[in-house]
Amino acid sequence: MARCGATCAQYWRPVLAPAGFKADGDWTVEQRGAEAILAYKGDPLYTFAGKSFEEVAPLPVVPSFMTGYSGKPTVLVDGVPVATLYWHPALYQPPAPQVTAPAGVGAQWSKVAYVFVDSAKHDLYASRSGRVCAAGCDGLKPLPAPLVAAAVGEWRPVQDKTGARYWAYRGRIAYQVAETRTGEPGADWQVLEIR
Repeated sequence: MARCGATCAQYWRPVLAPAGFKADGDWTVEQRGAEAILAYKGDPLYTFAGKSFEEVAPLPVVPSFMTGYSGKPTVLVDGVPVATLYWHPALYQPPAPQVTAPAGVGAQWSKVAYVFVDSAKHDLYASRSGRVCAAGCDGLKPLPAPLVAAAVGEWRPVQDKTGARYWAYRGRIAYQVAETRTGEPGADWQVLEIR
């Protein structure tokens, strides 16, 4: 706030801690004057009260001896400004879900959701169309299931025409990274989210 004072107060509103709030884990309270502001992972939370970052970009928001700062966005996501030099989104990461999965399959946070990963911590994928990939598969291969595998939670072993067995989650075959894969798989694939 010392960097932009009244201008920041006009465009950024503090998120006040609820009455009786007690600090817990990543959630704390930062005292700013008479206000108790809710903080996540040590960062006080504010909401943007303006219409867009473009309206604050031309404003002088720092003392004259500091240069190089403006409200201009420094981070764009799909062309939409989401952060400036001093402001960034507070991305909430909920606690890891308790999931039942086959051996070698785990959960990992991936920016907005928990996803399934293999033992090498590579994301697992599923076909958007739900169809089984026979060849090519954008550098992915079906996640093999042992011959003696039994259902685990929402995971089921399935068998193809050749007798090969693979893991399926909620009826969709799970695919893992093949050794030859480079880059991201095509648009026909989506990361297997935990639901």
